[in-house]
This record gives sequence, structure tokens and C-alpha cells, in this order.
Amino acid sequence: MIFSWENYVQAVATIDKIPDPSRSLRVVQLAQGIVESARGTSHLFQEAGNPGGLKWRDNIDDKYTDKITHKIWLKTPTEPNGEHWCKWKTAEHAAIGYWRFVDRPNSPYKGWEGYSDNPEGYLQHIWDKGYAADPSYVSKIKSVFPEAKDLLAQYSKEAVLSSPKKIIALNDTWLKKEWNKQSSELDETEKAFVSKGKYYFIEDFSEYSLETELGGHALVNLSHDAGSWYIFLEHWQLPWTEAPEPTSQPQALLETLPQWDQVQWDKWSSPVSRYFTVGEVSAHSRERIVTDPTHKKNVIKLARRLDEVREWWGSALLVNSWYRPKDVERRVGGSGANHPFGYAVDLRPAQGSISDLESRFEQEWYNAGKWEGGFGRGARKGFIHLDLRTQRIWDY
Repeated sequence: MIFSWENYVQAVATIDKIPDPSRSLRVVQLAQGIVESARGTSHLFQEAGNPGGLKWRDNIDDKYTDKITHKIWLKTPTEPNGEHWCKWKTAEHAAIGYWRFVDRPNSPYKGWEGYSDNPEGYLQHIWDKGYAADPSYVSKIKSVFPEAKDLLAQYSKEAVLSSPKKIIALNDTWLKKEWNKQSSELDETEKAFVSKGKYYFIEDFSEYSLETELGGHALVNLSHDAGSWYIFLEHWQLPWTEAPEPTSQPQALLETLPQWDQVQWDKWSSPVSRYFTVGEVSAHSRERIVTDPTHKKNVIKLARRLDEVREWWGSALLVNSWYRPKDVERRVGGSGANHPFGYAVDLRPAQGSISDLESRFEQEWYNAGKWEGGFGRGARKGFIHLDLRTQRIWDY
């Protein structure tokens, strides 16, 4: 399986790259996926990431600089002798690719935009133009509209953010009353041990603190009047994140660094450089998966420079925040000038003093002319900021 059915549903429900005229038609797109792929169980979905039963056409990506649609030969129940089909490598590409297929140059579905507020009319239109030969196709798709609407509501960003929030411990860890002290420095009233797998419902999460401040900690208000506590972010699975893939052994350093179009942008362990991964770029949040080709190239360029900084420092650098799409950037109160484009990161050292990292970087990199981008001094808040925009320095 290339990606899961749940990943595809979430992509259709949330991705911003779907063209504006078609956003109200997501219910048709998802309903077609329910029927065509049997909810992600079909051979075509499993092998080609193709939920809509779409056959290959040469001009699907002609209007776009990024080429996301690939060709694959497969035998299927409807084509037992084999056929060339569309293949997509990520759920996001499959969600976007459907609309590129419909809206491709010389498309037989021309005029579909006129049904942007009429899902049933759109469905009838594409069937009339030859989307499917089954005379019962329209009624079959319409019969699962209620299921598709429920899924879209369930996986929408608003639903994720408004539903009861649960945090799950990924390691043995601590709840702490002060973020900048080790648990051994706190008395018993200022800390609480949490074993791996334990979960808590939370009433509030200060998301801004996840992005830059508090040395990788975040402030949460626990339900049932259990108070406010700091959690070390890497030890917890948040409501909108997925747990990192388990690894049985340390990952060997790469001999050949990946190019932007070789990275699996929806796989957390996929490397973007020698020392950094997609999970660190995206904060293990599907909402933050990088889809824009230019932003991907920016991430790779920054990651190469961060590899140099990491080797200079001599030990791991931990990411507080890297890529933040515009809606996330607005939500956390960012400036919008750096993180939404992939060329900015807030980080801290795994070993050593954040103040030492800040002062040494300023002297040995920024003042020495080795860093030509932005440098934000935020050690007192638990991070330093680096970006690839113009050279400048400031304090947080």
C-alpha cells in the first residue's frame, strides 16, 4: 500500500491545493473514491494510489511545473488484460491529481466549473461526458454521498481542532510546573511521572509555545481540573500529530543526499538531508506536509546548511518548528515571512547550552560571514532562529 485510505480522506478534506471551484465538490470526489476503490481496498488503490479508477492520460500535468502523476501498467477486474493507469505516490497528490485529470487540456469534461455549487449536477455532467460506462454509476455514487459528507466533516481541520483533545505519552516522561528545570531539580509537588502509553485529555494547548519558545516544551491545561503543566513535546503524541515510525536501529548517515523530488514527503522517516527528516520538517503533522515544489526546494536547501551547522556543533540539533503552512502560521501568530516558505527553522541543541550555541553561532558563523541569512537570538526562550532570507540579526 502506498498510503492509507484514512490518509486519502484527510487529504481530500483538508488540502488547500485543491482548486477553489472544486472545493464544494469534494463530496463527489470522495464518494467516487468510496465506490471505485471500495474504501481503499481495491488492487488499483493498493498498488497505484489511485482511488478514482483514473486511466492514464498524457496531458494531466501539462498546466503545472510539478509533475505528480505517474504511469503504471496493471491488470484489474475491469481491465483483466491490463491497462495504463494513473499512479500517485502520496495521498495529497491523489487528491490534487483527480482535479488535474478533470481539468486537463482538451478535457472531455469541459464546463464542469459551472457545477461548482451543484455536486449532483457535476456528477451527472461528467458521467454524460463519458467518465464511466456503468448506467447505474450516478445512482451508485449518490448513494454514498451521506457517508462521504460524514467523512469530510470528521476529517476537516475544524473537527480536529474542536474535538476533545488527547495527548499520549510516547516515552516515560514527566509533567512539570517549570519547563526550564530538569525533573530532578523539582520537588514532588512540581512534577508528575507519566509512563509510556498513558494519555490525558486536555482543555487547552498553548500552540504558540510549540513553535518557538520553552525549549521544546509546551503548556497544556489538563481536563478535570488537573491544572496546567509543561510537557516535553518529543515525548508526546498530540491530537493533530501522528507518532513517529518506530526504528529498530539508528539510521545510518546518507552517502547520497536526496533531491527535493526524491523525498517521500508524507513519510516521517524520509530524510531531507544527512541529519534531518520529513517528520522534523512537518512536526509529524499531516496538516504541515510540504506540497509546493518551491517550498520543498527551500526545505532541502536549508537542510543542507543545517547539516553543516550540526557538524560544526558536534551533536544533534532538535527542531522546535520548521515548515508552517499559512493557516498554521496565522494560528500561532507568526510573521508569515519565513516559515510558510520552508526556508526557516527554530531549533535547540540536544546536548550543551542553548546560550552557548547562540553566542558561538553569532561569533563563528554570523559575524564571520558564514551565515548569509537571518539569525534570531532566542536562547532565553529556548531556541535560535535561522533562515535563508536576507542577512539580519534580532532578539526575541
